[in-house]
Amino acid sequence: MAEAIRVAINGFGVMGRHSIRAHQKDIKEGRLKEGEMEFVAVNDIAPISQLAPLLEHDSVYLGFDGEVVAEDDDIIINGKRILGFSEKEPSKLPWGKLGIDVVYESSGVFADSSKVRDHLKAGARKVYISAPSEVADVTIVPGINNHTYDPNRHSVVSGGSCTTNCLAPMAKAFLDRYGLYYGYMITTHAYTNDQRLVDTPHKDPPRAYAAALNIIPTTTGAAKAIGKVIPELEGRLHGTARRVGVGSGSLVDLIIFLDDSDQKLSEEEVNKTMKDAADGYLKGILGYAKGPLVSSMILGKNVPSTFDASQTHTNSKGEAKGSAWYDNVTGFSHQVIKGIGLVGRK
Repeated sequence: MAEAIRVAINGFGVMGRHSIRAHQKDIKEGRLKEGEMEFVAVNDIAPISQLAPLLEHDSVYLGFDGEVVAEDDDIIINGKRILGFSEKEPSKLPWGKLGIDVVYESSGVFADSSKVRDHLKAGARKVYISAPSEVADVTIVPGINNHTYDPNRHSVVSGGSCTTNCLAPMAKAFLDRYGLYYGYMITTHAYTNDQRLVDTPHKDPPRAYAAALNIIPTTTGAAKAIGKVIPELEGRLHGTARRVGVGSGSLVDLIIFLDDSDQKLSEEEVNKTMKDAADGYLKGILGYAKGPLVSSMILGKNVPSTFDASQTHTNSKGEAKGSAWYDNVTGFSHQVIKGIGLVGRK
């Protein structure tokens, strides 16, 4: 067996912690081999003594399947010690000394900063960002455009957002079956830690209002990012987001307008297209459900996108609407593990 991919996590927030959970679940369910990937270090400005309990118990996903112990500056998970650091400057981290193959950049601080490359200066071989990024060398949605990754040219890789990872499989299935189209997407998204618990100033004014008490219109880069993943759709999709008062579980609605508007679409045919893709070439990244679903039904799903056939609508003018649910934490975290595996092996 090849040597394990050695991973360091920069930012042990929700996404950082859930990469640990996803990694463990992937091994348990046979999607990843034991010893294929190992977490070596965690860097976060918060002390490990405060972070470990948040891994041990999550308010949405409840208890961690295993033992979590904070010891000195380190965290011990099921007997395996992960070194802890609290360094604000990535260039000062000992990634070279630790033989780090991939830094999982989940802090949210460096996604669009040239300082993300300081992880490379510190000795890491690759960086994988769990967010859209203008400074990344390439954007990869695992299972959609893996073939575009070039290990000789791409050192900093963006995995897009949870919404991009939900949208991409559905958008690709539509494109492959019906050809070019323009489209508009709306994500109804669970609130995140970028929002406010009570009314408090925010640079994005709608997000200043209490997250659990409001439907909050805001922006999303998911539609724009699709062009980086599926070049045929560059400039053809636009979108918006509505943040709502649920802790996790989100929904993408995609409305498409075919270039060939003479094509006759039916709900049955669209649903068959999605089911065939989910059972075939998009298996593992696109799920399919007859529905109807609600957000709590999607919690814990490891696929990043689950098409809900009960929400499909069409008309005779080459227009259709499809809907896909996603666990914006768990589903995306499993995609992150795939992405780290992709860049870490090459």
